[in-house]
Amino acid sequence: MKRTLVLCLALASALAASAGAAQRPAFPDVYVTPPCAASHVPISFPKHNLVAQGAVQRGFELDSSWIEKHWNDLMAVMNPASAQMAACYATPNNTYLFCNEINRADVARTCMKYPMKSRDYEQCIGFYYIYYLGIDSSSKALYTDAQKCANEQPAVAHNRPPEVWFSPEHLPVGYKGNVTVFAVDPDTHVPVEGVITVDKQTIYSTASYDGKVRTSWPFPWNAKLNREPNASGHTDVVAPRLTLDTPGYPTMTFTMPYDIPKVVVDITPSPDSWKRGVTNTITVHAKDASNGKPVEMRVYANDLILGNTNQPLRLELARNAKLPEIWATSLFNQYSDVVVVPAGK
Repeated sequence: MKRTLVLCLALASALAASAGAAQRPAFPDVYVTPPCAASHVPISFPKHNLVAQGAVQRGFELDSSWIEKHWNDLMAVMNPASAQMAACYATPNNTYLFCNEINRADVARTCMKYPMKSRDYEQCIGFYYIYYLGIDSSSKALYTDAQKCANEQPAVAHNRPPEVWFSPEHLPVGYKGNVTVFAVDPDTHVPVEGVITVDKQTIYSTASYDGKVRTSWPFPWNAKLNREPNASGHTDVVAPRLTLDTPGYPTMTFTMPYDIPKVVVDITPSPDSWKRGVTNTITVHAKDASNGKPVEMRVYANDLILGNTNQPLRLELARNAKLPEIWATSLFNQYSDVVVVPAGK
């Protein structure tokens, strides 16, 4: 096969693999069809022209006999997917590119019934890739008319924000990879397009059409943890909050489902053995709660910097002074502050 086909298959396979890891489809199986959807089902290239379009558009070597043999199975997947796209077309404020992408990965996932790298798998992935390419190039007028029809319907007041979920549903400590936020209308369950911003930082999506983080498009998880004051007078690290702005719906804010790293600390020698009127040598030991690796934190006695964890520190205590609060803070905003020794009397 040509190099172009190999590259496109790699892209489509990545879509299929990402969908395979998802907990639920991007477009729910049960939804309410908008009034304007039935007459605006997207169309692709004619069946007899798919092989030629595959060769011309992307260098795909599609097999007409394979397509003919599997046509009914392919359409059993594509027909409901096309109906879903029509429902998306007929939902106000959804863009054409959003609707054409909404279930593409879930459709590609159906090819995983074949062994990876097998001829059947490559033909299946290649077929859907070209079929969607045909929709991209053939259905813009249908989308435009569907939006016009939808905007002519009686206005619907959306008093509730969209229903939202993540893929992955949960991000473990140290997660590095893509995250996708999905949103659907709370009543119809049709996907809706919105823009996502992250508090105190800027994140871009290389997958979306304008670089903004949008619902249903993956974005790289490289957000930093934020600090917030806590009741003890110190700070906790927290997962960033995301704000979803979806035209026509209330703005909503939610927290990334990310596990906050935890640290375990102790101190030697015990504060009971510290001597006043002299300089004591102490060590604050800090390790990650999940993997036991040493954690570098800055150690304070009240407001005085003593040094870093896991190394000897000098603590001078006046003869009649109260014991200072010994506490530690993460140098890289990875862990919450921790009080090692409360202030004494």
